[in-house]
Amino acid sequence: MAVVLFGGALVSCLGDNTEYDITEYNDLYVSSVSLGTLPRYLHTTASDGSDSIVKSTISASRAYPMTIDHINNVIYNIDSLPYGVDAEKVIFSTFSVAQGTLALELLDRKDEITGEPVDTAYSTSDSIDFSKGARRFNLYGVDGTSRRTYTVDVRIHRQTEDSLTWRQMLMDDWKNEERFCGERTNTFTLDSMTFTLRDGGIDAALYNDEPATDAIETENIGELPHENLSWIATTNGADALTRQVLLYGTVQRDSLESRIWRRNVDVTGQQSYKWEYLPVTFENKYPAPALKCATLLHYDKGILLVGIDSKGYLNIRYSTDGGRIWRNHNYLLLPDELKERQVNTLDASIDSNSNLWLLLDGNDVWYGRAHSVSWQEDQKVFLRSPRK
Repeated sequence: MAVVLFGGALVSCLGDNTEYDITEYNDLYVSSVSLGTLPRYLHTTASDGSDSIVKSTISASRAYPMTIDHINNVIYNIDSLPYGVDAEKVIFSTFSVAQGTLALELLDRKDEITGEPVDTAYSTSDSIDFSKGARRFNLYGVDGTSRRTYTVDVRIHRQTEDSLTWRQMLMDDWKNEERFCGERTNTFTLDSMTFTLRDGGIDAALYNDEPATDAIETENIGELPHENLSWIATTNGADALTRQVLLYGTVQRDSLESRIWRRNVDVTGQQSYKWEYLPVTFENKYPAPALKCATLLHYDKGILLVGIDSKGYLNIRYSTDGGRIWRNHNYLLLPDELKERQVNTLDASIDSNSNLWLLLDGNDVWYGRAHSVSWQEDQKVFLRSPRK
């Protein structure tokens, strides 16, 4: 059987005049899309306590570029527009197609006979309502039969960058949620190497090997911690082949004092390093606090330290320099209900969406979400898979 292609329709040459509709994408595609100038509304509070709304505009063309994924026929902005942009009045400054005619499917409108969605010719002068989610654009070929449909999603943050949500949860939530928990024992394993803290030193062993005393600063060996231990492994920004192990703990002197030790680990096994003590120096105004039930956690490209201070109150600190300086996080702060509460025990963990979970006294669960930290990054590069 001979089959001849005419601009998007397959026509049989057997004399039965049967037509086989196909979609031909080779020359039918959206070539460029950019957002225009968009209205933005923000709530403000006057000195007398009254609320008001301030209207402004945001030029989104360069600051928030649109990504065109021709493999999955989706178009979206990787970086979400800021909070307050009016989703009901979105304008595109550019919406170019290689050839054909572009149409926008109408919301809640269907053909009375076919039941198919109804669309209308689109122009960049048109304002589009994205408040109910993504919209569908149809691109019709010049042959009158071929069509390609793109789903366009304009993403807008629904919370301000510095917004924070705390919720009291159930024990079932704590038990069922998959989370990363910090290591709080005297032993820590990184890849094939295991470290064990003991009295007067740290032992290291490769997997299945006998442990041996690890290299350590002997002059500071008396500063090794004994209680409230927590370990964590981080990447070393100076070398992609080097990891860093951080050990936090406390010692009892006249009062409870924090101690931090650090060691580089060469993942190739070619370099050998020793443990380094990080003392509290005079110029450091933000040392690690001495905390009970301490846990180190990966958070926001740094390390979170969560524990209970000497008076029984919760304490959260954050380090971006590998454990020397510990400040308050810009956004992840305790709510008033937890600032004023004394607790005896604490477990802390981070879920896959960078939300902090706290278990207080073994039965009270809290969940903290700093929205800007929890915002997810999307895939930015798309590769076409070879055809089978």
